[in-house]
Amino acid sequence: MSFPEDPPPSSHGDWKAALAEFAGARLELVRLEARDAGRFAAKRLVLLLIAALSGTMAWLLLMAGLLGWTTAMTGWPWWACSLLLGTVHLPPALIALALLRRPAPPAFPVTRSELQKDREWLLSLQPNPRSKR
Repeated sequence: MSFPEDPPPSSHGDWKAALAEFAGARLELVRLEARDAGRFAAKRLVLLLIAALSGTMAWLLLMAGLLGWTTAMTGWPWWACSLLLGTVHLPPALIALALLRRPAPPAFPVTRSELQKDREWLLSLQPNPRSKR
């Protein structure tokens, strides 16, 4: 089986085909990175929900047990023990919130790098500006 030869490229259509191929390659790169970022975000979200729900339930049960045990052992009123537990848990909560405010790593690093290279390449193709007399 033989395949027909490609028609010889014309000088008129070369840049259009090259531009279309260039744009297609960049769009494919963005699509691949977006898909990977979406999968990563979905996995992280599921794990975060599981950890948050399980951790919250465990924490509440432990604190209720600790509160009951402390009031029984010390004879303090339940509200005093509750205030003590709240005071103990406030600093770690504030530290965790401060850590969550840190900026996230930049999105689409490969695409940004490729677009920067493309920009530099396009700038290198431009003729040098002539000095005005």
